[in-house]
This record gives sequence, structure tokens and C-alpha cells, in this order.
Amino acid sequence: MDGGTGFPSGSDVLARIFRRVQGNARRRLRLVCRHWRQVIDTRTATSLKSRAMTLVVTVERAYVFDDLSTERCSWEMTQWPGRFWDPTKMVGSCNGIICLCDRIGNILLHNPVNHEYLAVPSLPPGYHSGTPIWHQTYSFTHDQATGRYMVVHAPGIFGGQVMVFVLGEASWRDVAVPFPTHNFKDGFLTIDSTMYWAVEGKKGKKVIMSFELDGERAPSVVPLPSSTADDSWRLTQVLGRLAIVLGTEVWVMEQLRWSRWYSLQFWRPRNQPKWHDSQHLTRPHFALGSNRVLAWQWLSTGGGCALYQYTASNDTKKARRGTVDIGGSGQGTMVAEITTAYDTFQRFDYVQTMEKLRVYKCW
Repeated sequence: MDGGTGFPSGSDVLARIFRRVQGNARRRLRLVCRHWRQVIDTRTATSLKSRAMTLVVTVERAYVFDDLSTERCSWEMTQWPGRFWDPTKMVGSCNGIICLCDRIGNILLHNPVNHEYLAVPSLPPGYHSGTPIWHQTYSFTHDQATGRYMVVHAPGIFGGQVMVFVLGEASWRDVAVPFPTHNFKDGFLTIDSTMYWAVEGKKGKKVIMSFELDGERAPSVVPLPSSTADDSWRLTQVLGRLAIVLGTEVWVMEQLRWSRWYSLQFWRPRNQPKWHDSQHLTRPHFALGSNRVLAWQWLSTGGGCALYQYTASNDTKKARRGTVDIGGSGQGTMVAEITTAYDTFQRFDYVQTMEKLRVYKCW
């Protein structure tokens, strides 16, 4: 097993074995020795940052880009089957497991690599409010400390609780959350078992609420960063951290403090048709590493949109990671054309894994 011609190395064999081991057990195997820890961290789905690919989801198809510099997708998927139909939306992706939501709120988990599906039990009676933005009422997360995958649902009309489904358990359960009215415009997100949502209080005061799902403690308020940005704001995540887009500024939470990572400048070329809107950051994820961002714009010829990659400048006077000129002449590189008839699509980070879903079914 020395890695000679025609023979896999010991690390290759271990990686193949570890990919077939359930995620919880894989994290325990990291403790066996330094070699095993190195293989698991670099060759399996626990290493999201180093192996993440770009997943673009439209109503019609899903595209995975291993390397955006090639301008070609690595593989693509058609609309997901089963009880899901147009318009199926994606909730999120954790460790290669994709969480989907149909237009009446049913949840389906999918691993595209081994073609496994797992339909999560329906919500208890009384929670189907018929909202057209069901996917924004859900969040899908993975707690690295406990190894648990969780689907979290915030009802359209809040009654002081959210619903949580933990893979490996038999049913949904209530979690008391005495929080103020939630702003459904941008949905909510969950990072490392902490749920965040945006709130506009009295006199238009903006705050971020956080709630630890694991300990189920009382919600706390996360103060917004000091900024002179306009009223445009939305929550997002950058490289696994809580972030907020305030007008043309992107702030990221680092060690319980806000840090201004990017200063954005949007430009509209003079020869651009009026109907051809300016470029926009992709949602819900737009960061490609620490100094690159992804934006989209409708193709002037129609039939879809184009993805553009931008690199932050070295000028860090306005922001820690620099200024990003979006839409300016010669500033960005078109990396892909996406065929779609709809004006919304989603962009996520994605990794490949052989994790089996059927081991979690106990209902």
C-alpha cells in the first residue's frame, strides 16, 4: 500500500472506508490517531471549507460546479422526484445532504451521490398555513459537537415556539421560543445549532435575534454593527459565519465581534438595456473563499442568467477584505450561463459524501 502505480495508497483506502461510515462515528474515529484525523479532515465531508463546490438551484434543474474557472458544470440534476413538484425549493445543504421543500411544506432529504432519499414526517396538524414561501420557514443544520442533523421550522404565525426534527428521532417536537415578530422576507438561518432571524422593532429599530437550539435557552439580542448603510439589509452566512449585508457593506461575526469584510460597489454599463437589471449577489450564499464573491445578471439575449466572479481589491481602507466592484467594465469574469425561465435561483456550498440516509429513519 505504498501508493505505487496501479495500487491505492493507505490514505486512499481509509478515505473510501470513512466515506461509508456514518458522520457521528467518523467524528469519533478522528480521535484514534493523527493519521486518521488527517484523512478524515481532508478527504471526507467533515472538511467543508476545503472541498466545497458551488451548487446552483433553479426551478428546472440543479447545477454543481467543481471548478468555476472552467465555465462548465461538473454535473447536473433534473427536478427532484416523489411528492415534490413545481416549484420545489432548496432549504440548504449540510455535509453533502440536500434538504428540499415542496410548495405545501413537505421536507425531503437527498444524497445525490448514492441516490438516497428520505422523506421527513409531516408537521403536526395545524402547522400548514399555506404560505407561498415555505422554504423560508425552514432551516437545515448540522451540529458538529453532537453530530446531529436538524430541520427547524418557524410557523408563519408565531405562537412562542418553533418545531425541530432531529434525524434519528421519530417525530417533530416543540421548542419554546418567546421571540418577537419574525421578518419572513429574508427567512432565518441556523449556524452550528444557533438560529438567527431579523426583527424590526419599535420605530424601525433593527436587531438580530439568536436562539441556541441545543441548550434551548432564552433568545438573546445580537446588536447590529456600527454602520451608516441604508435600510437594505439581510442575514446571510460567509464561510460558515453569521453575516449581514447592510446596503453596500458586508459584515461578518468573528469571535463575537462584527468585522466589515467587504465594501461593495455596483455599476451599470452605459450600453446596458433598461430592462436588463444590474448585477446582484447570489442568495443565500455569495462568498467564494475569503476574497471572492459571486453575482448574477440576466443575459441580454434572454433565456437565462450569467454568473460572474469578482475578486476583492487589495485596498483595505474601507473593509478588511477589500472593495468589490460589481458590474464594472473589466472587473469581473463570467464563469457560467444558467438556463432558466424564472427570475429567482439559489446558490449553496456543496460537498460530496457517501453518508447513508436510511440509518436515520426510525419512524
